[in-house]
Amino acid sequence: MKYLTSLCGRRFAAGIDIHADSVRAVAMSRALSGNDMPCVEHIGLAELPLHAMHGSQIADPALVSAAIVQALGAFYTPRSAASLRVVMALAPAACLITTIPYSQLPLVTQPRWASYGPEAWRLDLLEPGVRAHAEALAGIEGDALALDWWHGRTPWGDPDHLNFAAATREHIDARIDAAAGAGLQLVAIEVESSAALRACRYDAQREMPADAPYVVLWVGEDNLHLWIVRDARPVRELQAPMQPDIATGWHQLLARYTRFMLSETDSLSFVGTPPLPTRSAPNAVFVAGDLQRLLEAGFALEDIGAALRCQVFEFDAGCQCDGRPPVVLPETRPAALAVAFGLALRGVWQ
Repeated sequence: MKYLTSLCGRRFAAGIDIHADSVRAVAMSRALSGNDMPCVEHIGLAELPLHAMHGSQIADPALVSAAIVQALGAFYTPRSAASLRVVMALAPAACLITTIPYSQLPLVTQPRWASYGPEAWRLDLLEPGVRAHAEALAGIEGDALALDWWHGRTPWGDPDHLNFAAATREHIDARIDAAAGAGLQLVAIEVESSAALRACRYDAQREMPADAPYVVLWVGEDNLHLWIVRDARPVRELQAPMQPDIATGWHQLLARYTRFMLSETDSLSFVGTPPLPTRSAPNAVFVAGDLQRLLEAGFALEDIGAALRCQVFEFDAGCQCDGRPPVVLPETRPAALAVAFGLALRGVWQ
């Protein structure tokens, strides 16, 4: 909190990742002027009582609120809480996230909007079209649907697309209550896998040339996700369900990855992304998420690198900037903090 009370002209945000057994928090700041990269201010973890969560759903918001305050540790004060932008995540199974080209939204195709760029479009004016699109995809009635959307004008977004996340209002209200109980303002929600991908792409900037192809592997609670990134943008997402026998899910994912790399076309693509004419082998794989589950199943990081035929980097949640001393990391693998890190990134950039 010394930074929040002494530095001016900075935006502060926290990513709060709520799991069945713990709360993981990453706080960041970024200068409001210029293109300075974010600084990590705090990383913390707090255990949750068994009855605080029911799967991915919050059963007792008060217990979660107390754990959030504990995870923020010394960074938390009533004064800092009032100005901290908080972003939380939902499990992929509980949240729909997708991307819409601006050209497909009814409002922006009208002549009076034709000469303006995406930065000139007010997101609130796009709500009717985005909400109708989300209701149709999610199959949820409007009153029961919670919706969040944001444009892609960040270092890790597509400037010509609008992103949105949709979930049942019940899931969102529980997170709003948990944040409010800790005196925090929840400004956005996002699916866990999307936040983990953003964190790994940020980490890759320090390790890889800008045009080098690489792979991101995230081990979630329900799924294994794999993205192929080329020219600093994800071009394919592959996933396999997390099964009791993790090896089965891993081999399914690896088979789909191999099939894609050897083929000229693949149906598993992001909306609007054409098949790529060439297949350049990745230079590295960035691994994040619950790696302990893979290790307990007999996999080593070297095995992942051997299967994908490239070097392996475990996500490093302690990346710093501006020459500040490193923050103290909690007693967990850094890769487990990828979701909270990615959420905090969104908070300081949005």
